[in-house]
Amino acid sequence: MNFRGYGNRLIAGAVLGILLLAVYLFLTLVSEEASLQGEKAFILPEGFEMTEAVLPGLLSYPMFASFDDSGNLFVFESSGHTDGTQEILDRPDFRILLLRDLDGDGVFDHRTVYADSLPFPMGGTFFQGSLYVTAVPDLLNFTDTDGDGVAEEKEILLSGWKLNHNAAILSGPFMGPDGWLYMADARRGFDITTNEGKQLSGKGARIWRCLPDGSRLESFAGGGFDNAVELAFTPSGEVFGTMTYFVDPQGGYRDALMHWVEGGVFPKPNPVIEEDGLVLTGDLMPVMSKMARVSPSGLVRYEGDFWGEGFEGNLFHAQFNTGRIVRSVVEETGASFASNDTYFLESKAADFHPTDVLQDGDGSLLVVNTGGWFIAGCPLSRTAKPDIQGSIFRIRKKAARPVADPYGNEQAWDQLAIPSLVDALSVPGPFIRKRAQEAILQQGIAAVPHLLARLTAYPDAEVRTQLVFLLYRLGVLEGLEVAAKDPSDSVRAAYARVVGLAPWTSAQATLVGLLEDASLSVVRQAATALGRLGKEGVSAALLSVLERSEDRYVRHAVIFSLWQLGEVPVLREALRHAQAGVRTGALIALEQVTHAALTQPELLAFLTSEAEEDRKAGRWVLGRHLDWSALALPLFRQVTTEGLTELQGLFRVFSGQEVFQRGFEQVLTASKEDELRELYLELLQGASVRPFPERWKPILGQWMQTGSQALRSQTLDFVLTGSLTGMEAYLLDMADPTSPFSLRVRALQALAREGYRPPAEELRDLMDGLVQEAEGKEMTQAIQLLGRMELDDASLLYLSEAILPRLEDRYVPYMLPLFEGQVSEQLGGSLLAFLVSKPTLMDKLSEDQVAQLFSGELPGLEDQVAGLLSQIRRQREERLARLHDLEERLIPGDVLAGRNVFYGEAGCGDCHAVSGEGAVFGPDLSNIGEIRSRHDLLEAVVYPSASFAREYESVEVRTASGAWLGIIKEKDAGELVLEIGPGVFRRIAEESILEIRESEQSLMPAGWEERLTLGQISDLMAFLQSLPDGIGAVR
Repeated sequence: MNFRGYGNRLIAGAVLGILLLAVYLFLTLVSEEASLQGEKAFILPEGFEMTEAVLPGLLSYPMFASFDDSGNLFVFESSGHTDGTQEILDRPDFRILLLRDLDGDGVFDHRTVYADSLPFPMGGTFFQGSLYVTAVPDLLNFTDTDGDGVAEEKEILLSGWKLNHNAAILSGPFMGPDGWLYMADARRGFDITTNEGKQLSGKGARIWRCLPDGSRLESFAGGGFDNAVELAFTPSGEVFGTMTYFVDPQGGYRDALMHWVEGGVFPKPNPVIEEDGLVLTGDLMPVMSKMARVSPSGLVRYEGDFWGEGFEGNLFHAQFNTGRIVRSVVEETGASFASNDTYFLESKAADFHPTDVLQDGDGSLLVVNTGGWFIAGCPLSRTAKPDIQGSIFRIRKKAARPVADPYGNEQAWDQLAIPSLVDALSVPGPFIRKRAQEAILQQGIAAVPHLLARLTAYPDAEVRTQLVFLLYRLGVLEGLEVAAKDPSDSVRAAYARVVGLAPWTSAQATLVGLLEDASLSVVRQAATALGRLGKEGVSAALLSVLERSEDRYVRHAVIFSLWQLGEVPVLREALRHAQAGVRTGALIALEQVTHAALTQPELLAFLTSEAEEDRKAGRWVLGRHLDWSALALPLFRQVTTEGLTELQGLFRVFSGQEVFQRGFEQVLTASKEDELRELYLELLQGASVRPFPERWKPILGQWMQTGSQALRSQTLDFVLTGSLTGMEAYLLDMADPTSPFSLRVRALQALAREGYRPPAEELRDLMDGLVQEAEGKEMTQAIQLLGRMELDDASLLYLSEAILPRLEDRYVPYMLPLFEGQVSEQLGGSLLAFLVSKPTLMDKLSEDQVAQLFSGELPGLEDQVAGLLSQIRRQREERLARLHDLEERLIPGDVLAGRNVFYGEAGCGDCHAVSGEGAVFGPDLSNIGEIRSRHDLLEAVVYPSASFAREYESVEVRTASGAWLGIIKEKDAGELVLEIGPGVFRRIAEESILEIRESEQSLMPAGWEERLTLGQISDLMAFLQSLPDGIGAVR
């Protein structure tokens, strides 16, 4: 059969297809109201529709899916359990289903259990009759030998990855066009013995690849990110992927769409990068497209023209948190890519959680919705809902033409001549091409003359690219150099990729020629290949690339290959090159080859250079030489705002060195201007020096006594947040009753850590200050201080009778923990009388908190306590109605006015940041309008304790000396760090902790609907909904 005309004959049988389609649409529309809760549950672009793709009852909790060659669908399914990691390993109960569409109507209607008793299978790929699956700790191969839809054979190809029940684990594999299996891994650790006997162990995240038999396992890329999820490939072999945590949430971002490249070390910064010995080529590699906390998952690159112009080559990816499928139009920029991202599918259903998206043979997309079972580590899902099962939907373009034989099932592939198989490589869509590729590979060496002949003559560049990979997979590289002169960038890049993978040392001269290619992607791939060849004599040619290009991806490939080649004399000579790009590239490569190769005088030349590019590279290298503090100290004599961040990194490196501490003492002493001193405080704050050098403390004490009001306040904050000891004399001066209330409270907080308790009259004065002077942040700090004071019965009774009735309702829930464990009958009666008299408090109190408050023996008060708890329950039940009423009364808001409310009257910026402006105590809100509905936002403002963002849950930590409410920031070296207020940290020895329990009480004050006017709330909602676009962009 001649496949050159195959693409034009895909409409064969179109009349019958249209009739079947009409029947199908009628049936699906009848059921759509029940299954999708009406069309309004989902939003698609004009001209597209979504229907169910699986017969009800066949699925429970699908996570990922993958096709075999014939159009049958493997579904990797969860059991719906949210057990811990060890439980999953001990009792693995996940499975793989095989779904078939027996009547060809586009709905899968038959299933078998292909494999079961698996620990978290995270996807797979079908190749030459077998299904390759990652199910940590293993990479597995399953084979159904008799065609009954059940795998009889199971082979462990590789093992040694680490499982975690939050699904941040190894996923895939994904077959690249080069015939290698690629896998996306998480920062969980690994300890693998390869098939060749090599031991690979580490802690960081990786992108892995190996051959289908498990051999030649190698790390393709890595870094400090939390979790790479899925991968997709361009025809020339470029690797795209979804990933979580390229940065801890800030600036509205956390997750990313990636362009992975060989040897790349990607963000976020993490100690595992150094611990694993990953080779750095400068700063961590960039991400392709930044996302909010959306938890991106499944990914597919769209192939073919089924949906018309503009869709081929697009990436579609699933977002678990937002219920969206995002369309990314990818464009080449330099040696990498950029994407323009838009929402393709949006869901209004709260428990719609898409985890995978894949392309079917007719060009439609399948969307896997996992349902409501998964919560482990998920930022926006706190309660498992196993009653809400998953589903798979199909998105079609309504005007798309029916496709005849989309999987090539009607073709006798083993009987087709090689020219026809080559023609089949041009057919749109993934299935025909894949089957043609595998049929050619089955032909073996007999196919080679035909492939080489077509490599220069075939008119379709994408087919020629496939031919390059097929020849490589057949083990034939002789004669392939013609591809290096191909007019297509894709073909030339594919050539460079495969000769590097082989590795084919005879290609060295050709690759050197490609270093001058007009396409930077080809240059990058040629540089990468030269490093893989490992043949000396090309370092000078690689360095010359740095004269011509500043592209980050090109520089990475060149420097990484220079490291692989390790030609130290050439690199040392290049340190004196006239062009800064060459000098700095050589410097970084030389430093990575071996620390001993670089000398202090050589580095000093960069640190003192007139060229900023030199100085920046010099500082980067200096930060990797702990013993060169003498070179670092001069950099800190004059700090600027612009250079502060970079110097903080260096400061962290050297501040623990005694010689550096002595020198920096002189630097601090010599500083005379308060503005410079404030910068030094920022430097110290960002560097987190522990233990804090004793020789620096008197200098800070002097600043607290003689500095400006701003410097005194900033220094006090540093003493407080850094838990500095030995500062009592300076703090007592600031705790004087004549000091401003804010300074006084913070000074007393610091003193309380050392066991200081103010005299009774000063303590009473402090309590009165809660009403007279405290507001917002100061109120929070004052309440925290009182919690440290071990108040006696008289003080507690005074708080209950004289202070609580005069406080705004929003502060009362944060005062009540002061009384826990100390409620006598008299005090209990006083508290009950107050609480019962304040019906407006009922929806601001948690039932758990009040029950804990009155948990002691209180004869005669039991009925009153029960009545109060009943009243709180009733108010909670009425909360939704009140929230709905408020939402209905909102008026069109003004974004700019809402911003002013956010940073002004509401004080949201004291705890939250938007695009870097504000504090980081609470969740970053830069993209909040993109991931939360107006209803959710309003609920968070009015009833902040109704839900919590992951990573910001409130906990109560109890010790023998007191209790603290806050957010756990870290656990390190037997110590728990609790943030109890914006920038206020409490370090608690783990051995002193009696109990840690989740609190139902948010650290965010409630009652804003009473404090703000309806207009202000409307404006605030408008501002939050406008994010991330901001002013003037209300949706």
